[in-house]
Amino acid sequence: MLDTRVYRAAFVPVVVAIVVAAFALGERPRPIGTTLAPDAFDGRRAYSTLTQLNRTFPRTRPGSAGDEALAGRVEQELRVAIEGGGNERDAGAGSVRRVTTTAETIDGDQRLTTVIGERPGLDSRRILVVADRDRAVEGDAGRLAGTAALVELARLYRGRPIRRTLTFASTSGGTGGHAGVRDLMRNLDGPTGAVLVLGDIATRKEVRPFVIPWSEHGGFAPLRLRRTVEHAVQTETDLRPGSPRALVQIVRLAVPLTLTPQGALGAQDLPAVTIQSSGERGAPPDAEVSRAQLEAFGRGVLRSISALDNGPDIPPGPHPYVIFSGRYVPAWTVAVVVALLLLPALVGGVDGLARVRRRRQPVAVWLRWLVAAALPFALVALVARLMGLTGVVPALEGAVDPRWLPAEAGPMVALGVVFVLGLLLAGPLARALGARGLPRADDVPGASAAVTLAITALAFAVWVVNPFTALLLAPAVHLWLLAAVPEWRLPRPVLVLQVLAGLVPFGLAALYYASQFDLGLGGLLWQATLLLAGGTAGPAGMLVWSAIGGCGLGAILIAVRKERGGRADDPGDSVSIRGPLTYAGPGSLGGTESALRR
Repeated sequence: MLDTRVYRAAFVPVVVAIVVAAFALGERPRPIGTTLAPDAFDGRRAYSTLTQLNRTFPRTRPGSAGDEALAGRVEQELRVAIEGGGNERDAGAGSVRRVTTTAETIDGDQRLTTVIGERPGLDSRRILVVADRDRAVEGDAGRLAGTAALVELARLYRGRPIRRTLTFASTSGGTGGHAGVRDLMRNLDGPTGAVLVLGDIATRKEVRPFVIPWSEHGGFAPLRLRRTVEHAVQTETDLRPGSPRALVQIVRLAVPLTLTPQGALGAQDLPAVTIQSSGERGAPPDAEVSRAQLEAFGRGVLRSISALDNGPDIPPGPHPYVIFSGRYVPAWTVAVVVALLLLPALVGGVDGLARVRRRRQPVAVWLRWLVAAALPFALVALVARLMGLTGVVPALEGAVDPRWLPAEAGPMVALGVVFVLGLLLAGPLARALGARGLPRADDVPGASAAVTLAITALAFAVWVVNPFTALLLAPAVHLWLLAAVPEWRLPRPVLVLQVLAGLVPFGLAALYYASQFDLGLGGLLWQATLLLAGGTAGPAGMLVWSAIGGCGLGAILIAVRKERGGRADDPGDSVSIRGPLTYAGPGSLGGTESALRR
């Protein structure tokens, strides 16, 4: 059913697209500069605040009494810095308020308090500075460094003229789910021009990158914001902020996960970065903090605020792009290349469908069979989501640091049982849908056409939402197509390995996140369980990926059922051109009246 000449010819536009993409590389925007001397940030006083807060509030799990008490202390400090603390000379300079929400945390549903202090400027487009104050482990001083720096920055801007509105926010829930940060934007009026999230900026041991830009829904912080903050941090610390390699950026765009709060803000279409000296995951709870480190990074934050306050507007929201060799690769070039990579599968699938229809072999029945093959994956996603809704598993949004929420074997074993049950029920469901169960050798052309059409259509649906995810899926599309078609002549074990090889890009992405988040195999499965329980993919995403899993399972079953060595028994397709080697009838060797010399 596959015409390899047509299939191979459809790859030619990919080469042209890659050449066009090479000429589409652009220059990165320059960082916004500032003439402000950041020496005003008092590192000694900020470190003293950090030490005092860590000693006075040793236990601040989200929503706990210690967390609420710390919120009260931050509110008091912000009132003194912004409202004047009863000083009539400073009255009316700004306002401080607190809001509450009930949300899921690592300790279940908790009542979380957010403290918001705001100083209005000439421009209502605000600069938002955020710091999470909750900690999962007692005495984790590094996680309070952002709060100490927040308080010091509020003191520093007391009475200082500003162009843009400056907002300080102390939130809770950052150890899992980022519920406080997600709720924050519902309590702010007016546009937000840029968000700086202050993480652990005091730990002595540095881990790059220091400026974390990725969003939960794909994309990175706008390049101008990112470069401005990176330049400010590098200027004050004399340390290169670090930037991930192009392949890592593609993984981050294709499978967008992050442990830091800017991911939740980016999901709300806000330009946000997290500044953290200990990398994305943060330092261990017992890591040593340094006054010099807090001062250097605090000055970098101050320089960033000054540049953003006096510079041009930052474009809204995260953007999908890749930085390669210092150049900017726009997302549209990647989208075009990926679409053309999928095009041969589409062309081959449509051409194969026409050939199968000429044989009068059914295809629709095998599409229904693939629906049954997707049942195990859909059941796992559904049960995991029900576990989250009923509280069996915490229904947290986004990824969770495994240090704060250790793996539980019970839910993962239960989902494994559900998957096996789904496999057992797939056969009866297929028969109920009118399918025959496992395909026979004569059914392979129609079944392989169904797999080809289904996986190609699903890949293009993924491409519409996220071309980078479709890029990871492209090898599976082609390998599964070739494993299923009758013309592909390989031993059955090799064909099964070929189907599994299509999942290698996603396996490499899983290994990357396992390395970043310090996860073993059990940790990876637990993280997947939490993501499903929290509904990260959404109902539509769960259905699409269940269908893709069904296509993979269908490709394996077809590969093991088709005849060894493949089939090419369509007489209408076997010979398309007649010549001396394929035809020896009258006239081919002369001897007819028309061939005689007259």
